[in-house]
Amino acid sequence: DMNKHIWMILALLVYSIALGQDTQKPQEQLSRSELIQKDIDDAIKKLSSNNFLESEQAKRELLNLGKSTVPSLIKTLESSKPEVKYTACELLGDIRDVSAVPALTKALLDYEEYGKSIASAAAKSLGKLGDEKVIPDLEKMLQSERSKIDVELRYEIISALGNLRAMDSKDLLKKFIEDKGATYYGKVVSFAAIEALGKIRAKDAVEDIAKLLTDKTREEWSGNTLGLAVARTLQILTSQDLGPLITDNDEKTKATLKKWSEWWDKELKKKEPPKVEQPKPENRIAEAYATMYTIHLAINKYKESKGSTPAENLSDLVTSGFLKEVPKDPWGRDFFYHQAGAGSDYVMHSYGADGKEHGSGLDADIMWTMEMKENYSKIIATKDTLKTLVDLISSYRQSKGQYPAKLEDLLGETLKTLPKDGWEKNFVYKIPGTNNTPYELISLGADGKEGGTGVDEDIKWQEKK
Repeated sequence: DMNKHIWMILALLVYSIALGQDTQKPQEQLSRSELIQKDIDDAIKKLSSNNFLESEQAKRELLNLGKSTVPSLIKTLESSKPEVKYTACELLGDIRDVSAVPALTKALLDYEEYGKSIASAAAKSLGKLGDEKVIPDLEKMLQSERSKIDVELRYEIISALGNLRAMDSKDLLKKFIEDKGATYYGKVVSFAAIEALGKIRAKDAVEDIAKLLTDKTREEWSGNTLGLAVARTLQILTSQDLGPLITDNDEKTKATLKKWSEWWDKELKKKEPPKVEQPKPENRIAEAYATMYTIHLAINKYKESKGSTPAENLSDLVTSGFLKEVPKDPWGRDFFYHQAGAGSDYVMHSYGADGKEHGSGLDADIMWTMEMKENYSKIIATKDTLKTLVDLISSYRQSKGQYPAKLEDLLGETLKTLPKDGWEKNFVYKIPGTNNTPYELISLGADGKEGGTGVDEDIKWQEKK
């Protein structure tokens, strides 16, 4: 009986083992979907292999399996090792299945690193999937504190915004035009920003980037200078083809870059306020007004271009290309400038010789008032006309041997009518002039009366003895 019992136990054991073997399907019995899933699982396990060739082969296998790998790759983003998550993000971008967008958007907040952050790999892949709904998330992350310290993330987000043609991101992208941060592989953020602005056709960025045409910052990854990247983008934004733009070492490319620099120099000259020929100022107050008039013309050009006057300070006129430099007052100090003023869109003045508020004489504040804005061009025109009349009087004296008794004596073939001053009033001609001068020629200013200050001040020419 004992032997019989033992034999029964052995028989049951053998049967159990055989039954267990039957539950494990041999590979030839797996369905197609089961076989694919098995290969996906095996490949994902190998992604973290220390053997480079094995992990690369696993990546190729997953890429070849295509969209069927997406659910498993998304799952790996939740709890895998950093190297697996990083590679999974890359693969999801290369497979280009939009169902991965939510998971990749979430991964923008994954700051674990595998050489580079998981977030940067997620940003790069989101730029490949073409879903515009991710643009706000990318913009938010680009402005985050994390982006300030993660140059890889910053670079990839900017590139992604360009690839997504995020046209409303232009103002944000402009902030990174001069960001010289470099990634592990030597890609420079400013290159990405300039390229992105070209992709989104940000034509109002031309001035911001063209000033970098001569920038020799060299990107290690591409081997090219920032100036070349600028020229390529200008080619897109201006729809001009000035020649080939291949590499900086190419002679034809060098010639093209020179043409772009010449083009920009011409554009800058167009933006400069017109040069106003003026008599040499008789005193520093007149010089201050003359300088403020030059600034005033530049502000008007700025306002025409931007829609408002400079918000912060006059240096905006330089960065925007309307002045080469901000001029100083006659005492070498900055002019006071403020955007909003009573009855005006800006306030500007010099504090005078002492550099302090108020004062009298040369120490008095020299204000660029509404009256001056409206009348200074008339003052300039008056001085120009005054000089013309002085030249005519000089020619008359050389011809006749004496000064004209009255201005009407100047009339003839070259002068049909007597010119008026900027306020359409007649000039006053005195012969002899005061202080025993041969003659004196006077405009009575805006008020048409002798004396006065500011726009009412008389504008005089006294011929030297």
